[in-house]
Order: sequence, then structure tokens, then C-alpha cells
Amino acid sequence: MRYTVKDLGWLAVVLLALWGSAACRGGRAPTARLSHRAAEPSVAALVQRADEAFATFQKPDYGRPLVQGPDISRRVGSLYWEACRAGDKRSCWLADVLAHSEQTEVAVRGNCLAGDLMNCRALELYATSELDKRLRGWAGRTRVCRTPECREATRSECADGFPVSCWNLSQDGEPKALERATHLALEGCRAGLLVECRLLQRTGSITASLFAHERLCTLALEQCRSFSEYDYPDHPEGIRDALERGCQFGTGEEREFSCGMVVYSGYLEGKYPEPVPGRALALGEWYCRLKEPDPTLCLHSLRERIRRGVVNQPVNP
Repeated sequence: MRYTVKDLGWLAVVLLALWGSAACRGGRAPTARLSHRAAEPSVAALVQRADEAFATFQKPDYGRPLVQGPDISRRVGSLYWEACRAGDKRSCWLADVLAHSEQTEVAVRGNCLAGDLMNCRALELYATSELDKRLRGWAGRTRVCRTPECREATRSECADGFPVSCWNLSQDGEPKALERATHLALEGCRAGLLVECRLLQRTGSITASLFAHERLCTLALEQCRSFSEYDYPDHPEGIRDALERGCQFGTGEEREFSCGMVVYSGYLEGKYPEPVPGRALALGEWYCRLKEPDPTLCLHSLRERIRRGVVNQPVNP
């Protein structure tokens, strides 16, 4: 059958009408679906989002622990986990620090197996003599390193940039290795490697040890409760802020001890000023109700001490 130009024109009109009818019923052309698809965030955007959330996490929240909120540390860790899965290697060990799971641990090990030095440095020390020699830094991480092969590997690892290996060499009488261990561990602790923050506390440097202590409290909410006048002899607000951080964001004993110390060994002794007006009373009342089966006596004593003007008011209320 032959079609005239007129027939073809009518056919085109009919096809257009059918296409329009399908669109009205919900049908869409493939190109329309593609044009409305949301763009995936870039790796850099995911990292920036996680870093910004972590920076916000560093700010105090004086509503806590009176009002229970979400686990901010885990939320920030989940943002780093997204960036890790997108391909950012730094985000993997930060996700493991802030929201540790089997998945984050596997990711860090996988990055190490692929040759990433910092992810290898992020691995915890071996608890036993069982080794995985595929993972760089294996000799320095082991607690049992007596064979000639292990000793030689430790020396090579120190040269490659593993501070734990340098530390082990220093314990065998190589003083220059201690200086290198301290320098490398400072770098690693600053980058969020907990194992190297803990190593810094063993180097003998007071400055390095205090820095590590601060980072452990900031990153993992560890040791916040153990700050003392020895750490900040001329800056008592530093002790207060560390204890407040453990009290606000910590869990279990870390939270309980930090809260108790900041109130009873701090505010009620007049050792450092309240960060905001009424903090000593509000936190003290919360602690009385937490610790005492019958908080009446505790609350009365607290309010009486505050009434007598023991607590130092904020410098800039």
C-alpha cells in the first residue's frame, strides 16, 4: 500500500496525539527521567559535609546530659562512612574511630592491603602473636617480635613511616628512633589515628602527651575525666572544658565520672567559673537524681552550697 504526503501528515498527527495521551496518564519519555535524576554528591562534597559536622561536634552543648540527644559521634561517623564508601581513604579510619563497626574495620584493612600507609598505621596493635604479614607494619604491631626477620622488618617499617615500629626500636636502645616515633605519632594523632595518640602518651614528652590526651577526648571521648591541674596549671578552664565534653557526650562511666568531677571537684570548689550561668545547679541537680536513690539530701546540700556563693560565676556571662 502506498501512502501519500497527506496520509503521512495525518499519521504524524495521530502518533503525537497518542504520545500526549500516554504522558497525561503518567507515561514519560526516557529522556525526561534522565533529566530529573538528582546528581550524586562528589567525594569532596561528602568529605566536606563530614568535616563540617565534626567541627560542630566539637562545640559544647550545655543542654546535655540533662536532655538526652542523639549519639552525635555515631552520626558524624556515619557521614565519614559515606565518604569512605565513595572512595576517600582518610574518611575510613575516621569512620572507624567515631562509629566503629565490622564494616569500618574491614574498610581500613582493605585500604591497608591496597597499600595505603595511613590506613595501615590506623590498625590496632595485635593482642596476640598471630600476625598477618600482608598488612604493612605487622612487625611493629606485634607484641612478640624476637626473630631476626621481625627485627629487620621493624627497622624497615620505621624508615617507611610507622611510629610504633620506631618506638619499639627506641626501646631496644636506639635513641634517634624515639625522636622519629614522636614526630610521626604527632602527625598521625593530628590526623585522627587513635593508636598513635595513645603511643604519644608513652614518649615522655609532656607537650606531646597533653596534645594526645586532648585528641583522645575530642575524637573518641576517652580520658576526658582524667584531666587535672597537672595538665593545665595556669588554665583551669581547660580542665573544665574536657570534663564538660566527657559529661555532655560521653557514655557510661566516662559520662558519670566527668559530670561528678566537674560539679563537685570543680564548680562547687570554686576552681573554675561556670561556662554559662546556672550550670553548676542544673548539672548538680541532674547528678543528684542520677546517683541517689533518695536525692532530697543531695539536692538540699547542693543548693545550700550554691546559696553561700561558692560557685564562681561566668567571666563573660
